[in-house]
Parts: sequence; structure tokens; C-alpha cells
Amino acid sequence: DGTLFDSEEEAWRALTTTKAHELHFIDSKKRMMQLYCGNFYEEVCKANHISVRKAGSLERKLRREFIGDYAPHVFGGMKGVVMDLEHNHTLAIVSSNFNKTIKRLLHHAKMASKFTIISGADNEPNKGKRIKMMLKKMGIKAKDVILVTDTTGDIKEAKKVGVKSIGVAWGFHRPSMLTKAGAIGIAKRPKDILRIIHG
Repeated sequence: DGTLFDSEEEAWRALTTTKAHELHFIDSKKRMMQLYCGNFYEEVCKANHISVRKAGSLERKLRREFIGDYAPHVFGGMKGVVMDLEHNHTLAIVSSNFNKTIKRLLHHAKMASKFTIISGADNEPNKGKRIKMMLKKMGIKAKDVILVTDTTGDIKEAKKVGVKSIGVAWGFHRPSMLTKAGAIGIAKRPKDILRIIHG
């Protein structure tokens, strides 16, 4: 959802106001961004020297902060890109956020009907596993899917399951980071997503 919505400020507020003691080490936006260089929940577990098996417990603690008044606005131009893509593509969202929050944001932006599957962290903290689940549910192959993302962590997790990624220049991580992580292209503006997908 960080590709569709300008979530940096809202994520910062949510992560720094949570009562989850595991997140008290996040003392700057730079530190927050670093957590998205891998799987967010697993990175937090590592920073706290606890088993990644506790990622599910951490996810439950965060739900309240992100389901409450979390309300980032849509990036300019992204709604038009979604409208263009829905005609010939099946759209889905795989996010570190939560299903209820994502559905609320999409409904408010009048885009809820455009996405076939929404898979938030409440389904499974690991995005790679969720992408595999999504592929199986939809009956499609990894080679026929492109993930559009603003974080290197997403690109790495998608690569593990054979899915290519497009990086966007307006999210959490710099274009150079996204390219280094393996993005097949960088969208400097929303319409570039269409150009890269269609070749």
C-alpha cells in the first residue's frame, strides 16, 4: 500500500505511538526505513534479539495503531494507473499493513472494487509466503506476475518466489536501493508503471 498511499508520516506516527515495547528502539525515520530493507516483522524481531517465530505476536500488537486513525492520502496519479491496469490485469495488494486498514483506505479512495485479493500482515507476516499463497489461490505462475513496490524488502521477498518487481521513486526507499535489490525498472512517476509493464 506504500505504492498507492503516501504512508511515511502515518507509519512513523503509528510506530512511535504504539505501546509495543519491541518498537521502542525506532528513534528516527531513517531507522524505520531500514526495517523495510527486509521483512518488516522479521527485522523488528532481529533488532530485539527474539525469535522470528514471534513475528505473529508483534503483528497483533501493531494492529490497533494501524487500524485506528491511520489515513494516508493517495499519491497523485496512482488512481489513474489503477484504473488503466484493471482493464487487462488482475490486481492484488500484498502489504505489511492490515486487511481492515487497506480495505478502508481503498474504499475511501473509491478503489476497493479494483483489487481481486488483499493480503495483509494478519494473513501471514512473511510477504514471500503470502505471495506464494496468492499465486496458488489465483492459479497463476510467478513469471506472469509483477510486484510494484517502494521497498527493497518487498523486492527481495518477491525474488525468492520468482516474481519480478518494479520500484517506484516516491516511496520509502531510494531508486538506487531498489535497483540494487533487483527491480527490473524504476517508475519515476505513476504513469511510468504502465510503460514498464507494457514494455
